[in-house]
Amino acid sequence: IQDKNVEKSHHNLLKGQRIIMELMVSLNFDIGGEPARNLYQLYEYLHYRLVQANIKKDVSMVEEVLQHLRLLKDTW
Repeated sequence: IQDKNVEKSHHNLLKGQRIIMELMVSLNFDIGGEPARNLYQLYEYLHYRLVQANIKKDVSMVEEVLQHLRLLKDTW
């Protein structure tokens, strides 16, 4: 986005959206219960932010998603 390469940024943001969608569909609510539902809501929000970042070409939205994912990774 910062390089003003619309095609590349679009492609990369779509890739990020697909990764988040995979995380969402991999959740098992029967086994995971409330934590799985909470993760789903977080992933849903992150996916929404990536969609908005792609529409608006907003770097701050992407940075927000990255920050959340880094914190989530640290918890694992």
